[in-house]
Amino acid sequence: MKAFIEELDGRLRDELESVWFMHVPDSAAKLYNNPRGGWEETIMKFPSIVLDLEEAKKCSALSRYTASVFHLMRVIETGLRALGKSLNDNSLDPKTNPTWEKILRRCDTELQKPLAHRSPQWQQNEHFFSEATANIRAVKDAWRNPTLHVEQVYDEERARDVFNAVTAFMRHLATNISE
Repeated sequence: MKAFIEELDGRLRDELESVWFMHVPDSAAKLYNNPRGGWEETIMKFPSIVLDLEEAKKCSALSRYTASVFHLMRVIETGLRALGKSLNDNSLDPKTNPTWEKILRRCDTELQKPLAHRSPQWQQNEHFFSEATANIRAVKDAWRNPTLHVEQVYDEERARDVFNAVTAFMRHLATNISE
């Protein structure tokens, strides 16, 4: 019987050593298990954000905060491209991968025009587009550039700040525009 138990013990140890488990606290499990939670209406307007939104929340749940912010920058880029599309400018076609700065410069130019000379969408809701432009510039300068140029590492608190800003921006956009 002793030999049998020793053999069983050895096999159990071998099997358990071949599998690696991670613990996700209950407070983070909600992010991991329901990564679309709270974003349903925004996803309806911007369906292509789903993968990066889910990855951002899952990375956050696993304490991979810099990776989470990286995915959030991809989420916000979808919104930025929709904002650029609202300008009816062929040079801002997402297929040509316009830069954030190019889209923002075009937004600034639009806002400097007299209201009657702006694109139709921008004429209808000056405040909406002004706020969207200001918010995207703040995100670009504070988080997007440092994140993508490896200058910044994020902890939980800073990643939460970015998440909240991206959430607010995308919800704001979803009230008036879509992909």
